[in-house]
Amino acid sequence: MEIFLDNLISIIFIVIIIFRVLIKKVPKDTVYIVDKHTHYHKTVKNGYFFLNPISHTITTKISTNPITNTYSDIFETNDGKNLSIAFTVTYSAKNMEDVLYNLEKVRRSIDDILKGCMYSAMLSLNSTIISRESLSATFLSRLQTEAMSFGLNIHNFDIFIINTSTGYSTSKAFKPHKNYSDGEDPIKYA
Repeated sequence: MEIFLDNLISIIFIVIIIFRVLIKKVPKDTVYIVDKHTHYHKTVKNGYFFLNPISHTITTKISTNPITNTYSDIFETNDGKNLSIAFTVTYSAKNMEDVLYNLEKVRRSIDDILKGCMYSAMLSLNSTIISRESLSATFLSRLQTEAMSFGLNIHNFDIFIINTSTGYSTSKAFKPHKNYSDGEDPIKYA
């Protein structure tokens, strides 16, 4: 009987862990966009949903409450140098339905839009004169323009220049997805 209880407790414990990994909860006033193998799968609103961690990824979180995300990638300057940049952005949706509509229209995620702002800011600066202040000012200008067009509020951001190597990097620099609001075919993944 004691062995049976030990096994039962172990099984219950394993089932609880599995459910905690596979079942996710979307908080109130929040929407998650889920991709399956890099392609749009579904939009999940308030409540619980099944998330297969092998094939599904939450690519965008939209909320009327502030959300903070940190990004790190390699970005190219206008003179062809690659710099490793990390930045944090806190944002919220003015109206979730408007943000969802705008994202669907251009077929991009919020992450791609925010990283695209950094991409265009970096392309406008020269690596020999780049500073945290100049990058912050340029990034903020682009961030405010993009955020306004998608219906996002930007609450805060911070930038960290991680690597300022003087040589050309062999690492591949970030490139944003194309804006598909003009009706062209969406991005094709290999």
